[in-house]
Amino acid sequence: DALLSARILDHDLASRVREALNEVEAMPGVWDPEYIGETQHASATRVVEASSAMAKIDHLRRDIRRFKRGVAGHTTVVWSASVEADSRLAAEATATAEALLETLADESAGREAPPSLLYAVAAALENCSFVNGGSQDTLGPGLAELFDRSGAYLLGTDFKAGQTKFKTCAAEYLEALALRVKVIASSNHLGNNDMKNLLGARQRRAKLRVKSDALPQSSLESHEVAVMYTPYIGDEKRDVVEYTSEAFLSQLHTMLTYTRCSDSVLCAPLIVDACVWCDAFARARVPPAEARAALAYLFKVPYGSQKQKKHFFFFDQLGELDRVCRRYLSSRSRPASSSQPLVLCAGLACLDLELASAREPTSLESITPFRGATERAGGSAPQTATALAGLGLA
Repeated sequence: DALLSARILDHDLASRVREALNEVEAMPGVWDPEYIGETQHASATRVVEASSAMAKIDHLRRDIRRFKRGVAGHTTVVWSASVEADSRLAAEATATAEALLETLADESAGREAPPSLLYAVAAALENCSFVNGGSQDTLGPGLAELFDRSGAYLLGTDFKAGQTKFKTCAAEYLEALALRVKVIASSNHLGNNDMKNLLGARQRRAKLRVKSDALPQSSLESHEVAVMYTPYIGDEKRDVVEYTSEAFLSQLHTMLTYTRCSDSVLCAPLIVDACVWCDAFARARVPPAEARAALAYLFKVPYGSQKQKKHFFFFDQLGELDRVCRRYLSSRSRPASSSQPLVLCAGLACLDLELASAREPTSLESITPFRGATERAGGSAPQTATALAGLGLA
């Protein structure tokens, strides 16, 4: 029913999955009216009835354990709710894992903690990864220490889904032309619930701060962002960006872009990506710092990269993902097993070739050698099998 009312997918498609989705249990959520915009208060009808921070965390931990009973691999908790206002907790209260847990255990201080932080702590205590898909300042050193202890991953902040992802690539393109980007002025408007929440001044400030911090160009003198709530167009996001750069002999170069797309359709694949990567990295025992570097491409402001602005460049981020995959997920990083062939899969269907002892090529364009191939049911092209074998993915 929520999918139909949100007007994201075509009515016919939403109707086909309506019955199945209505059977999915909607767990009560932790919320705090001080952190969420007033436009959301009336719809907060299914909430956790607990007063203290630790009682709420205990409730979330029980929900997580119940959810994990049906999960074969690694579990990841994703915050994809509306943007919160910035935390009211003092910096020293979250500076270390011990300080964070002591703050939450304190009846008075714990009430100041934002709901997203409670979800993150519950995930860490249950050895689950946590992804901050919102713009609020949930992540911090104490929380990161807590996750490092658990061996799970702490990722964020704010999914880089559409406008910002293109904006970072466009800025890199302009710099590749030897232009110095000076001013980026952008606006976006849509009418979904997330934008409605931004009518609150504190929530809007949190969102605009992250959007403004997402670009690494040292030459940038001004980056202005405007967001507007327009209910009529629903989830279809429209954005306009103007780039003003300094060219040869201090002449100006101006480029204008316009984009339209469903905001949810842009974001949903990133949620799937984050969960799949966390599962793959957990199985391969990828260290937390390496996982954060590899998955920085998913976020506007990758946690842990604030002092290394070069890691904000999108293609550098993809390079980090490639490096980590080759180091930890390639066939060379796994125990040798000459008696068993390498079975390749893509998406939901097995490929139509089973390659034995495929070697890693020197480049993605080179021909991948292997000892033999056995045809299997499937349907994907042999070229895809060869390319994935070249990456060493099983």
